[in-house]
Amino acid sequence: MIKSFINSDTGTIKDRIMSFLQKLAKRTKELAEQAAKDAASAYDEIKVSDEQRAERYSICQTCPNFVQLTTTCTKCGCFMAAKTYLSSAECPVGKWGKVIILKQEK
Repeated sequence: MIKSFINSDTGTIKDRIMSFLQKLAKRTKELAEQAAKDAASAYDEIKVSDEQRAERYSICQTCPNFVQLTTTCTKCGCFMAAKTYLSSAECPVGKWGKVIILKQEK
């Protein structure tokens, strides 16, 4: 893309810069869209089921280390409303552990 910009003899410098920036913006947008799709797909692979998350979170809510106002844990400092969704996460005092998620064939 830069090579074509440098070697271009068409248009004014302003036109060439605008064309370059438009192409760059288009490619950046495409990359961001693909990254968002990949992130969503990856999240689905590391997220526990809603039932597992609810069970973990209810355990947290009864723990003396849980701060209801902020939904944080005083032992690890994590936001438990989010942490309880992650399969690789575990309770810092051992009340619940990691969940192994088997990949399904697509």
